[in-house]
Amino acid sequence: MIKNSLPGKYEGFGEPQYSGWAKESLYVEGFDKTRLAVDVVRPADEQGGAVTGRFPAIVLLSRGGRFGEPNEVNGVNIIRDCVPYGYVGVIAEMRGCGASFGVNDSFSSIENRKDVNTLLDWIGGQEWSDGQAVTYGGSNRGLIQYAAAVTRPAPSSVLKGITPVVSNPDFYYQDYPNGVSAIPKRKLSGSTDGGGKKTKEELLEKVAPVDGDKDGSQAYEAYEKDQFGNNRSFMGHLILENMCRDDNNPNFNGEKTNITIPPVTDIDVFRENRVGIHQFAGFLESGPFGQLMAAKEWGGSIVVGPWDHRQSRSGVSGFPEGNFDFCAEHRKWFDYLLKGIPNGFGERPPFIYYTLGAQEKKRWRCSDTWPVENARPATLYLCTETSGTCCSVNDGSLSLDRPATESSVSYKVDTSIQVFDNGDGASFDRMHMTWDGNMAPGVDEKGLTFTSAPLFERYDNEIVGCTSVDLWVACTHRDADFIAYLEEVLPDGQSRYISMGCLRASHRTSAPRRAWDESGAVYHPCMQADRDRCLEEGMNEPVHLQFAIEPIAYRFQKGSRVRITITCADTKSFQHPMYDEKDLPVISLYQGGEHPSFVRIPFIEREENVYNGTISKGEYNGPGTLYFFRDHMYVYYNGTWEKYESGAREALWEIREGKAYFGAGFAFEMEGLPQRNGILQDYQGGEKAVIPFPAKRHLVVDRVSVAPDSEKLYMPDVKTLCLEEFTWNTIKEGQKGAPCILYLHGYSRTPSELGVQQVEYLKRGYTVIGIDMRNYPSNPFPDYLHDIKGCTRYVRAHAAWLGIAGERLGASGQSLGGNAALLLAVTGSCPELEGTVGGNAGISSRIQAAVAGYGWTDLLSMGPDLLEEYMDASDAVKKQKYENTDGPTGPAAAVIGFQGKGKGLKALRSYREERESGEGRAEDGHMEQLLKLEYQASPINHIGPDTPPMALYSGVGMMRVDIANRQTYRTFERMGSYGVDCYMFCNTNGAYGVKPEIVEGVMTFLDRYLKNEPPVRKTVAVPQSLEIVEDGVDRRLSYPLVVKRDGCMYAACKYLEERFGAAVRTAAVIDGTQYAAAKELKGTGAGFRYYEDKNMAVLVPEDEIPEELPQKRG
Repeated sequence: MIKNSLPGKYEGFGEPQYSGWAKESLYVEGFDKTRLAVDVVRPADEQGGAVTGRFPAIVLLSRGGRFGEPNEVNGVNIIRDCVPYGYVGVIAEMRGCGASFGVNDSFSSIENRKDVNTLLDWIGGQEWSDGQAVTYGGSNRGLIQYAAAVTRPAPSSVLKGITPVVSNPDFYYQDYPNGVSAIPKRKLSGSTDGGGKKTKEELLEKVAPVDGDKDGSQAYEAYEKDQFGNNRSFMGHLILENMCRDDNNPNFNGEKTNITIPPVTDIDVFRENRVGIHQFAGFLESGPFGQLMAAKEWGGSIVVGPWDHRQSRSGVSGFPEGNFDFCAEHRKWFDYLLKGIPNGFGERPPFIYYTLGAQEKKRWRCSDTWPVENARPATLYLCTETSGTCCSVNDGSLSLDRPATESSVSYKVDTSIQVFDNGDGASFDRMHMTWDGNMAPGVDEKGLTFTSAPLFERYDNEIVGCTSVDLWVACTHRDADFIAYLEEVLPDGQSRYISMGCLRASHRTSAPRRAWDESGAVYHPCMQADRDRCLEEGMNEPVHLQFAIEPIAYRFQKGSRVRITITCADTKSFQHPMYDEKDLPVISLYQGGEHPSFVRIPFIEREENVYNGTISKGEYNGPGTLYFFRDHMYVYYNGTWEKYESGAREALWEIREGKAYFGAGFAFEMEGLPQRNGILQDYQGGEKAVIPFPAKRHLVVDRVSVAPDSEKLYMPDVKTLCLEEFTWNTIKEGQKGAPCILYLHGYSRTPSELGVQQVEYLKRGYTVIGIDMRNYPSNPFPDYLHDIKGCTRYVRAHAAWLGIAGERLGASGQSLGGNAALLLAVTGSCPELEGTVGGNAGISSRIQAAVAGYGWTDLLSMGPDLLEEYMDASDAVKKQKYENTDGPTGPAAAVIGFQGKGKGLKALRSYREERESGEGRAEDGHMEQLLKLEYQASPINHIGPDTPPMALYSGVGMMRVDIANRQTYRTFERMGSYGVDCYMFCNTNGAYGVKPEIVEGVMTFLDRYLKNEPPVRKTVAVPQSLEIVEDGVDRRLSYPLVVKRDGCMYAACKYLEERFGAAVRTAAVIDGTQYAAAKELKGTGAGFRYYEDKNMAVLVPEDEIPEELPQKRG
């Protein structure tokens, strides 16, 4: 039987045991003998009678309506689904609701809490009960669950779990977010007196009597005696406009109902009792932040979908893949909690969420924490520079650079803003916080807008979590409401709503609250004393406002911009008592200097942490998925989940023949490529095993900054440099370390995406370590070289732990990775290019061999070389090749950060040529700096006698690669001019280095230089230096190997004798060391050659010195 327990699915864990259900209804006494109307729905046999036996109960607490007609309460479908599987459903109308006696004046009062727990105790004593119950239900039916679970001194022992749906246990925040009064205008459910007193007949059209009340007399008695004239709607009675958290409620005899009633006040009771909790929430209504905070503070798990308030109670959505099988999800939770069925519900990642705008099959994600681990909040400052994207009151910009000079913009509060009006009235409110219209006319143009440059289109540009808002403001009045909208500005200029947040300035006092602080939010207690103090302080001088925009998971479209719009009113969603239409406040919003206003947006950094493949454990051999997070590893296979602590024996593995064998007792063979960002997989198998599972994954070297750019927004603004280690067989402690190849990936690729060559390296006994780097754009040279070198130093510093031979390092890459391999190989003697990324100062970044596929080597020659190669191509192809190299926006120009109008490699080359020709071109300091940078960035300029041996491959006809074959040949020629071993494979017809004969040639090369002893003993030294390069490895002597004196070169006799067995005669004693004259070494067995342009001397066996070397050409 195929099993599936992924979120929203539940298959293969049993069939219905019973054919249907049988209902009975009765009155059950509450804590004070008040009679509550209750339906009990039990499993039925084929004749329709209730079966005998003891079953766990699932309890729905209602404010009106039970099972069946009339007025069936929302959520009964869960009972219909579950009862045939061996559950009893219990639906109870709370006091003052439906056919129940008593008065209803709130929905989670102390009386309600006691009633629920009395009902639970009653359930535990019934003949059909096994003594266990779980509650469920949405909105106010969710809040009652929280309330019941914190009943003092302890909740009923029958209660094993709660399932709040779209319900915030801190309903003060729900209705007064950061002090702003947000009482919904729509009529909400509840038993009130609307329409006058009903007749019995009218009542029974909506209210179902219990079985023993055949004519409905008792139901009408409950209505007439208790409910009529006494029941109160919680909106306007319990929840009043513009309340502080500690305000006295006149409708409750002065009780501080925002403190006494919200369950969050008594969370300590919940923590002391082992009650499970699983929540459902919707991003498109006002409650997800509170529920996510509840998941952090109360524990348990949560699913957050693309749902508004109503949709969150059914799992139905108009968004792609947004429908969610609530019945299956509830039954799975109940089975795990109440029956102990091993479906892994409690072992799966606790946070499941939907990303709006994401690609197909990549929308549902999971996380071990909230905020998600790979969120990288980016600070964007509100700036005065005009964005040119909106005709708003102030068309400002968002910038990564903090403005140095303080400025401010004035704004008169506009109370005409109504969010949102589609022409037929508002279609947006606190229960439906989504809109697909253009925000610009009705909101943006009436507010203060701040818009970013276009997001870089080659990145995913996803955000997950809260956006922090940090404003400095002044105001002509003592108080005002501030509303911040997070928006996406599409390439056509239309603005789309993403999320929003707000704060009443008089409630700006904050207090620590760990869950909020960790989530990028600021907790405002909203107490009277704090408010009064802020009102007394006023806002004549700048005051600091901090709040958060409600959480969202969202993916921007290609080429879109980010916009923040600030307004001070929305009369559709909020109440603003401080405003007088005849004297509206004027706001001053500060930017820069001592009062910078900014937002912090939680952009996601791509992280590969999901792996599909075949899992073998016991009798099971089939598809499965591994999910890795900082603290836990999750395994999904055979329809269930397993959870392991990171670092524990069960979560450790070793590689044998390309397969991973875990301490938990299963084997894993990876198939396909790694997936990212916790994307949930319903993997059914069938993909090829392309690369093995990493021997060690996600080894963090450093976190480095992404360079800002005025034309594009690169997000996130930091990059975590990680390594991925691959091996065919794990090298165990004590074994000889394997030679290692550093894999340098191509543009916008990752260290895990190995190619054909790299996989072959593994099979031939090499360890491959994928290393990461910042791309250009946005980070020009030398940032990416610093990254590569930092990763190389890390590898060498941790060689023993990685199981590698630290002095047998090679590098391999193609395209951008090919250039990176070249640059790493040729800069081993360039301390000025070492950088500090990753630390490990003093560790060498020199490698011993390199394989470079179509790596460019001479930046300013790229364009001419490519146009020469395509001289016979069509004009369209030539134009494309020009634009991609020499053109103003050519990617190659990004190497030195010289892209844009009037820029590009051709412009720089023309400047150099004009200066060299003596045509009178005036010297330009900026262009001269660029020429120096270009020289440093071009590998060909660093090739010297100390360069390690290389294998190069390239060719013509590679239309997808704008790097001419001539670039590779330039490297080959220059290597020869310094007597360095170099092999060039011309791989034509666009095969991109994967032809078997090319791969075999590369393998022969690597084996020759990394597996075996060096074919030639070679030492390179700089005169007067103690540092030498011996067989490609850095070494330090206690004396200079080579000295230069009076125009003559000398080599240390001791070294010549020990290294080459040379019989030399001492020609000079310098600082106590004996030296032989280089010109007298002939016939001694030691060969010597000095390269004056590099100031390097080469010592090799005498018979290895060629008579002549190829001439160096440009």
